[in-house]
Amino acid sequence: MEAILRLIWEGFGAEDSLLGICRGHLKELVKRGKLTELDVEGVLSAIESDLAQRREMLRNGFKREVQRLLSLLPVATIDDIKMLERRLDALEEGIKKASSISL
Repeated sequence: MEAILRLIWEGFGAEDSLLGICRGHLKELVKRGKLTELDVEGVLSAIESDLAQRREMLRNGFKREVQRLLSLLPVATIDDIKMLERRLDALEEGIKKASSISL
């Protein structure tokens, strides 16, 4: 799962490239007097905000879907393992108590 998430994050690197390209084109419009620096910063800020929201939605949706697919496979989840560890700890504690009583 981590490898898949890493690939997605690398895809988000394309967002940074796109933002850089937009910045370059918008700066050119500033030079021509078509936009102000304030306009450019406002547009770039809006784009960054939209990208962040989309990134989070995609990340959450992808994670949910992977978890759903994994739940269909006959493999133990992290929660299953933690639950078994708690049960094992309780059993070990019970054995220790039983051992100390029989002494």
